[in-house]
Amino acid sequence: MLALACVIVISVGVITWRRHHLGKDIRVLQAPDAPFRVNVNRAGREELMLLPGVGDARAVRILAAREKGPFGNLDEVRVAGGLSVKQFQSVRDLMTLGEPAASPAPNGN
Repeated sequence: MLALACVIVISVGVITWRRHHLGKDIRVLQAPDAPFRVNVNRAGREELMLLPGVGDARAVRILAAREKGPFGNLDEVRVAGGLSVKQFQSVRDLMTLGEPAASPAPNGN
């Protein structure tokens, strides 16, 4: 798991560097068999921008919607990001909501 996290961090760093220094729009997540998925309930702006069709403006919209609480399903992400149904179908397999939150402990009442 730590190795996967390192790969993600390094990938985001390289992509950010390449965008900044080369001025190119670099996308690494393009196929459903990509090595990892973007956790839309935890991802930052740059990680969200790895998703095809999600640029800076859409990433900011997704983050703003997430401030109200975590997404319960991926369709909420589609609406928040303003993705069309066709765009969403091409990116859906690259997203995850992450692990469900733990249930609150009973308070003994």
